[in-house]
Amino acid sequence: MRPRGDRNFEAHTVSITFAIDEGPRTYIERINVRGNTRTRDYVIRREFDISEGDAYNRALVDRAERRLKNLDFFKSVKITTEPGSSSDRVVLVVDLEEKSTGDFSVSGGYSTTDGALAEVSISERNFLGRGLFAKASVTYGQYARGYSLSLVEPYLLDYRVALGLDFFQRQQLANNFISYGTKTIGFSPRLGFGLREDLSLQLRYSIYQQEIQLPANLANCNNNPANGLLAFNPSPAFAASQTPPIDLAATNGLGCYFDGEASLPVRKELQAGKTLTSAVGYTLNYNTLDNNKNRPTA
Repeated sequence: MRPRGDRNFEAHTVSITFAIDEGPRTYIERINVRGNTRTRDYVIRREFDISEGDAYNRALVDRAERRLKNLDFFKSVKITTEPGSSSDRVVLVVDLEEKSTGDFSVSGGYSTTDGALAEVSISERNFLGRGLFAKASVTYGQYARGYSLSLVEPYLLDYRVALGLDFFQRQQLANNFISYGTKTIGFSPRLGFGLREDLSLQLRYSIYQQEIQLPANLANCNNNPANGLLAFNPSPAFAASQTPPIDLAATNGLGCYFDGEASLPVRKELQAGKTLTSAVGYTLNYNTLDNNKNRPTA
């Protein structure tokens, strides 16, 4: 590329023309990966949009380097070129330095609904060196406990489609702030697609089973929940018609509410037994960061 300037003395301006001579096309002879002692070779090569034999494109090489850095598997990533077997051939050299990709955390806290709470979790961003993400966590508290397992395959069937699987179970015990307990177990698959380099879409589906649990002191009502709970001052005739009959003297005329009996909606959920719930959702993400480490946190 050679610039050429043309002066206009009357207008006091200079016009610059760039003369560009297209050079011979260069092709990629090989892609050599060095320094990956743990990560599998294909995990690195699949981040390239070019392969051996393609024309050399510096923009695509820079994109591959940016993707490798955003994997967060390596301390450093550097892609350089070396002369190939002929003048129109180059060798791409990918120099990597591995780093630890596992995390172990222990946390604790206190809330009015869950009481004292502790959580232990372990995760691995590069599971078995295959680029998989795996996480397991266990929560145990005064009124809440459970566990969750997650696994993400970022390249499903060698396509740039991420498949995530989440399995979870949680139990919430009744306390002074929640008059009933719940036991939930569920499963949630999700798929992520790259629409563009800076735009991605995630589709998710959740299905879980929930069961209502009542303490004995909140589930000792003698009337039939199918007919609705008694009013605060039921008539003797109505009390005698129930099966089994209700002793108003024992409840001071207050029916099921005498000792804090659970509400009608909760009692109906208890009578229904386990309920199955499913939900669908999506997330659209727009990201133009060169380095995901610069991502702002909420």
